[in-house]
Amino acid sequence: MNHDPRRGEAHDDLPAYILGGLSPGEMRAFEKHLRECPSCREELALYKSIPHALNLVSPDVSLPEGAEERLMRRIHPVSAAPDGDRPPVATSLPRRRSTATPWILAAASLLLAVFLGGGFLQQSRKAAEQQATIDSVVDLMERADLEVRDLPTPESEARLRVYEAREGDVGMVVLDKLPNPPEDREYQLWMSYDEELKDEGAFMPTDLKKGSYHKLLAPPKGFAEYDYIGVITVPKGGLDKPPPRSDPDWVVQSKL
Repeated sequence: MNHDPRRGEAHDDLPAYILGGLSPGEMRAFEKHLRECPSCREELALYKSIPHALNLVSPDVSLPEGAEERLMRRIHPVSAAPDGDRPPVATSLPRRRSTATPWILAAASLLLAVFLGGGFLQQSRKAAEQQATIDSVVDLMERADLEVRDLPTPESEARLRVYEAREGDVGMVVLDKLPNPPEDREYQLWMSYDEELKDEGAFMPTDLKKGSYHKLLAPPKGFAEYDYIGVITVPKGGLDKPPPRSDPDWVVQSKL
């Protein structure tokens, strides 16, 4: 294999594996290697949230023709070539120090470039907002103290995940599988400090088919002070005061 676990080096195919840039054959070979290599399994665990983060900042849009092939060729040149056209894989590759930052940022930059090239963001303001979102998510995902938790939602089909910097200053709430609300209603997110609910804004899912929504939060008291997350359907425009927790319109209620 083209790395040396004794020197703390990660396998060269690890970034491509995480970003889905390996062929089926290469995928099977690398997964076999993972079963035998504790060093790569530890490295993989550190970066497992990266693909999810990139999905959060990328709406579902049609890519320009050939964009996916070009992207895969830049991430992992061998995997992007058709099976019959792939050059022989070298049995020995130059070793390089493993580091998350360059390829995380490269993936985010490539993602933005695809959208810009495809005409998704035509106005400078939208481009700036999209870049700011990417930067914020990447910054959170690069935190050494990042913790990812799936929270229970026993009375709902919706899924709730929290990305939290354990030092407590910033975090992100991620929701999936929210049912589409009636036409005259939307959702409202409530968070609480010491049982006191605070309005974090009314919203509609950013992807109605997936029922997905995410929000970065850096409150004055710090994200670690939150003890509860609630999502409820409300009339358009939202509510000034939270309804009681017994209200049947609550879709998600979970302790942190």
